[in-house]
Amino acid sequence: MKHLMNRRFLFVLDDIWNDSYIDWVELITPLTNRGTGSKVIITTREQKVAEVARTFPIHKLEPLSDEDCWSLLSKHAFGSEDYVHGKYPNLEEIGRKIARKCGGLPIAAKTLGGLMRSK
Repeated sequence: MKHLMNRRFLFVLDDIWNDSYIDWVELITPLTNRGTGSKVIITTREQKVAEVARTFPIHKLEPLSDEDCWSLLSKHAFGSEDYVHGKYPNLEEIGRKIARKCGGLPIAAKTLGGLMRSK
């Protein structure tokens, strides 16, 4: 991490679950002497991880709406807007039911859409 000192960088830690304060101190301390404009972004599903990592401000993302889930799922499943605009109503009805089951999670909509496309 010495080569990052006083240099500008973007450091992204995605889907972190470790909430050990000691581990975070060891990781974050070398990053405190960063260059102007540097950023550390941490994504997690756990509020405690964000608090222990001393990430401020904390941005809590809300689940997608059913309509947004459908839009994401259909783009990955069909690769076209034709299904969104009612060209194939039977597939749209089934797809919308599947999108509602995603619970607003983008990764679920994207994954299911990709699986549908490959079948």
